[in-house]
Amino acid sequence: MNYKRRRAIALAIFPLTISVVAVCVWIADPDWIHKLPFARSEGAAGESVSPELSSEIEKIARAWAANNINGAAGDEIVNLIVKESNTGQPDMFREYLRERVESATDWSYGPVAKASENVYELTAAASTRVHDTMPPPTFTLASGVNAPTPDPADFRRIATAPFRLTVDADTMSVTDWRLRADGAGVVSSFGSDSIAMFEDVYEESAANCINAAMMEDPTEQDARALFLSPDAREEADAARLRAFADSAGLGEICEDWIGE
Repeated sequence: MNYKRRRAIALAIFPLTISVVAVCVWIADPDWIHKLPFARSEGAAGESVSPELSSEIEKIARAWAANNINGAAGDEIVNLIVKESNTGQPDMFREYLRERVESATDWSYGPVAKASENVYELTAAASTRVHDTMPPPTFTLASGVNAPTPDPADFRRIATAPFRLTVDADTMSVTDWRLRADGAGVVSSFGSDSIAMFEDVYEESAANCINAAMMEDPTEQDARALFLSPDAREEADAARLRAFADSAGLGEICEDWIGE
């Protein structure tokens, strides 16, 4: 076979060889192939999710919340509340809350995002009305004058616990979940109507201090000490309250009521 004939045959079978190799590589589908410009797209994480699928994923999250509020998720919420309560009997308080956390908790659900093929993530955020699980606080001055007792609607203590859920669309189930510590916490506040009422009971300097301090979201224990006259406070409460006032920059306005 002369040179020209061999060259003609080689040129004729070259395209076929390339095609066979390309098909083999495509079937094998190695990892590196996805990095090439012509690689097949499997659906990138974070891509938009259809409203219909989002609705189905949210249903799974709602079922998880209903099944876990009295279980592991409820325990996380209870532990969060107990940790920030400064209670002297955490175990007893924990059992008390477990019986009431479901009725005082509302849920909201964040947008659904694709994590990988047939795997999705969303946030199920629990908002627990701690003030609905116990009576509102009452305050009595050392002089015997009853300080205004905030209406339950005005005293608010909310525990927020966002859970990040991983949902498998093939099995239609939550395969993993975790509490997002960055968004978890307990916030206490009084309504403006209740705060205004203090001005009718306390002297002007004390009322100004109380109003300013309440704007800084003190803990419930610090709030209780704040409403007591200085001579009626326990020393430990007084010291903690002074530290709170100093950290909030209220030393001057609260000098008479809280002390230096």
